[in-house]
Amino acid sequence: MNCPNCGAPLTPGTAFCTTCGAKVPEAAPQAAPQAAPQAPAYGQPPYGQPVYGYPQPPVNTYPVSQRNIGLWLLLSMVTCGVCAIVWFIMLIRDLNTCSKQEQRTSVGMVILYTIFSCGLYISFWHYKAGDQVNNAKEACDLPVNPNAGIIFLLVSIVSAPLALALVQNEVNKVAAKHGAPEVA
Repeated sequence: MNCPNCGAPLTPGTAFCTTCGAKVPEAAPQAAPQAAPQAPAYGQPPYGQPVYGYPQPPVNTYPVSQRNIGLWLLLSMVTCGVCAIVWFIMLIRDLNTCSKQEQRTSVGMVILYTIFSCGLYISFWHYKAGDQVNNAKEACDLPVNPNAGIIFLLVSIVSAPLALALVQNEVNKVAAKHGAPEVA
C-alpha cells in the first residue's frame, strides 16, 4: 500500500505516512495473528491450562483411591503392626465414603471401642464391613456377596491384616469401577 498524498510505501497497519505525515485512510481490518496465551507474570499458568506445555494429569473425582494390598501387608509385617493401624484407619474412612454412610462409626470411635473391648470390636467391625462393602457394590452395579461379613469375621479371627486385605480388595473394586487411580 502507498501513501495517497506522496506515494511513499507504507507498512500495513500504519495510521499516518512516515514521509509526509498525511493521514492514511483505513483499509479493511485484517485479522491479527493470535499469540499463544502467556503465563501470568507471577509464574503460574492460567487456570485450567497445561503447565508449561505438558498436559495435566486427570483429576480423581472419586474420593477413594485404590491401595496396593501387597505393599500394605509387607509394611504391616515390617513395622510390627504400626502400618496395619494406619491402614485400618484409612480403610475405615474409605469404606464409610464408598458405602455413602459417612455417619457410620468414626475412626476415633472404632479405636475407642476396640480398646474398651480388648480388641474384640475389630472382629465385629469386620462383620459389619461386609454390609458396607455390599452397599458400596450395589451402588455401582457390582455383584454382591451376601456372606461377605461372615467371611471377613472368620478371617479376622485368624489374621486381622489378612482381613484388612480382603476388605481393601473389595474397596479397590469399587474404586476401580469409578476410575480411581492406584496409590501406595
